[in-house]
Amino acid sequence: KMVSLLVCVGSAFVALVFAGMLGWLPRWMSLKGLVLAIVAGYKATHRQLLKIQGLNTDDVAYRRVVTGQTWEEFCDTLKAAGSAVIGHGSPKDPLTQAEGYRYLSRLTRVALENFIECSDPMNPSLVALANGSRLCRVCIGSDNPDNLYQNAVIDPTCTYRVTGTRGTVHYLGFGVQSGAYGSPGGLRTVDYKQVHDKDFAIKDDGTLELYIVPK
Repeated sequence: KMVSLLVCVGSAFVALVFAGMLGWLPRWMSLKGLVLAIVAGYKATHRQLLKIQGLNTDDVAYRRVVTGQTWEEFCDTLKAAGSAVIGHGSPKDPLTQAEGYRYLSRLTRVALENFIECSDPMNPSLVALANGSRLCRVCIGSDNPDNLYQNAVIDPTCTYRVTGTRGTVHYLGFGVQSGAYGSPGGLRTVDYKQVHDKDFAIKDDGTLELYIVPK
């Protein structure tokens, strides 16, 4: 029954994506929103099926790594993402499509940096994704090219202490966000503080200290 259900979900996903590429979806329904909803539903169903079997997501994750399934699915997902470049409504001239594939490759690069190399919430490290001064820069979320955006993956149940110096930058701010671009609900700002706020103290030697704590 579990295999049949997964096959049905997979078949529905393929059929709807194909319909979207051909422009057969209703005008009020976006392909991106439809895909996200299907993926979210599939994940929820999969977790419940694992629970029935007495397994959890960690058990499955370990198995997928040692069998090579994780790597194969990553490659398949990246290949499927390229369909957006040639999908319905996208420009068809060679230059624009080449730029689309190049942008996808840059998104892949920063995703690997953020979610693989710098993703340990027990030992967080700052990584610059949208960096206007970086070669082959990536634009994400209408970023300001004059800004340097750095982020780190943290655990909402932990407490973190951030220290440093004010330096010579004209503007400095710290924010906490939840969610992700492209996910249901998007990337939501939980809290944000600017260095020049009255409740943000900077010591006489120019150093600052910031604590991030669970609510």
